[in-house]
Amino acid sequence: MIFMHGTKEWPDDLKLLHIYALVDLGRNPRLARLVAAQRAATKEFPLAFVEDRWLHITLAQIVGQSAESLSAEHRDALLSELAQQLREVDPVTVMVGSCESYRTGTIYDLSATEALVEVGRRVRTVVEEVFGPEAGAYDTGVLHLTHAYATDEADSDQVQRRLRRVEPGHAPLRIEAVHVVNVRADNQLKTITWDEPLARIPLGAAGQEPEGSLRAGQTASPPGREPVEDLLQAAELAFRQGAFERADDLYTAVLAEVATGRSAGDLWHLQIVRDHALVAYNLGRWAEGEAMLRRVLKGREKLAGRDAPAVIDALARLAEAIGEQERWVEAGALAREAVRRADLALPDDHESALGARLALAWVLASTGAPDAEPVVRRLAENLAAVHGPDHRDALAARHLMVEVLRDRQRFQEAADLAQELLVMREATRGAEHPHTLLLRAELALLLHRIGRTPEATVLAEQSLAAIERSQALPAHHARTIRNIHHEITIG
Repeated sequence: MIFMHGTKEWPDDLKLLHIYALVDLGRNPRLARLVAAQRAATKEFPLAFVEDRWLHITLAQIVGQSAESLSAEHRDALLSELAQQLREVDPVTVMVGSCESYRTGTIYDLSATEALVEVGRRVRTVVEEVFGPEAGAYDTGVLHLTHAYATDEADSDQVQRRLRRVEPGHAPLRIEAVHVVNVRADNQLKTITWDEPLARIPLGAAGQEPEGSLRAGQTASPPGREPVEDLLQAAELAFRQGAFERADDLYTAVLAEVATGRSAGDLWHLQIVRDHALVAYNLGRWAEGEAMLRRVLKGREKLAGRDAPAVIDALARLAEAIGEQERWVEAGALAREAVRRADLALPDDHESALGARLALAWVLASTGAPDAEPVVRRLAENLAAVHGPDHRDALAARHLMVEVLRDRQRFQEAADLAQELLVMREATRGAEHPHTLLLRAELALLLHRIGRTPEATVLAEQSLAAIERSQALPAHHARTIRNIHHEITIG
């Protein structure tokens, strides 16, 4: 990894003036948790993590002149013109994530960046007007946030798997100002640092700062999380644990708070609605989930663009909610559209691209498509290779393979795969997670079908006892488990 000055290597002793969108983790607690969790997940790899104080999004670099050589007149003109240009731009919220592993390090993709791209365009226009066209020659590329720089060779696929184990893998970032900073690069230590920013240029109404906000260069202990953050964290935990009724209550409370705050209608709000829709889906309230996902799809398309990963994700999840209501033609069309957009806009191993293919594979399997088996098998292998075998989507694809084999009456193969999968489900989600209980009952039925009824009866009894102990199991799952128990024990 080499830091660049324009199109050349950046000397270690050269300070350059930059305009950055600095990241304040104290005011973005969800992003703070995501960054910390992904550092912990990849700490064994040769990565130089960007410290909290140096996190930034590059909007412009002034090329051709060192920071020390710039006259006071030029600096004053730069600050004055930036203030004038950015006064007309409202504060920006972007979605940070997923974090992707590359040869040079790990980088957060940004979505819903149209407003921030406009900020960058205005900044570069000012730079070129003040310092000349050559001063704006630095190509910022696609806007991103660097998580870490590579310091040695490593398997980027392994790094990616660790990053994707952190859930949720996205978080909102609120940007209320840009900062003008004198930056130095150290190509040996793989760090970019600066002294106290020369100026903080507020965006639009953000010039009237909320009481207690920090100016550039000040430090303070991170403020306590707002109550909604604690509620949201509890909702996410309840969902992962399979406590769907509790998750439903918590997400309802979170959305009641967010709907009246400054984030109402933004991508973070829509992400919460999307996650609540998945809770409704797991509770068997598919029509309700569909309505929420339609709202998410419409909002994400408006804010992020039709081919954004978040939009492709919403299409895939909507296809699943509609398929559960047995509107298979519509579900198939949505899933194919999600895959089509993913093929055009995303790498093959992007989580949203793979999620779209998983939705389509589920539709194919559920409708008995002739090519369902090779599609599902190939997808299960790809998901395990990209995410790791214990990732939720990799496990879901293997579970789908069990169902494909069962529907083709290849009960022995299905039972063998289900037994392997049950061990993994118990290790990753726990023995009494609803998905584990359902899989255990399905395995019992498969064993019954191949004549191993005594073993099947033990598993069926275990599953029935578990749902009797748990009052939180979704009704449709409990009904399925009882029906399986009845078939095995009574016939």
